[in-house]
Amino acid sequence: GINAEYGGHCIMFSFLNRILGGSSAHDRLENFASNEDKSYEDDHAFFEEIDRQFPTSKKLGEVVICMKHIAKYYSIPGRTDAVAALKDVNLSKDTEFYPIRRGEFLMLRGPSGGGKTTLLNILGTLDKPSKGEVEILGTPINERSSDSFLASLRLSKIGFVFQTFNLIATMSAFENVELPMTILGRLTEAERKKRAKSF
Repeated sequence: GINAEYGGHCIMFSFLNRILGGSSAHDRLENFASNEDKSYEDDHAFFEEIDRQFPTSKKLGEVVICMKHIAKYYSIPGRTDAVAALKDVNLSKDTEFYPIRRGEFLMLRGPSGGGKTTLLNILGTLDKPSKGEVEILGTPINERSSDSFLASLRLSKIGFVFQTFNLIATMSAFENVELPMTILGRLTEAERKKRAKSF
């Protein structure tokens, strides 16, 4: 798992498909992360070495989410200091906790009020970080990213299943599934309906 501690709380990422198995594997991971003698030509070579030393049940693809020094602060009326929801959260090859790659299945857990929803909102581009940068499929997201740019990214690259579903009440479940594909405008009506039925 990965711990990102802030304000007495902890976010835990469990890499469910990476069964590292006990303290010896943890030691190997720490040794790999602290090995400054090795240099890699590019990210591809770096992740090939990760895959070699820590094999998984399936081949992992390119980096889909990278986070560098993510922080989120909220101002509350009546308080002079800002409330920190996230402080210096990192998932990058320059830290001991590596980026999320295509094919990984992850779980985010932690105490109530620990920042899980805040982090997911930032990763889903529903909110922007106060500091730091997120990269989604190589696209940088930061506090300067425009709403129209983020809306386009969500439409074309990100899927959501909300806890409360957030369905449009006047539409059927099938129509709700089909709607984003209609807005995106890349599929014919027949292709949209076929894809919506597969869900």
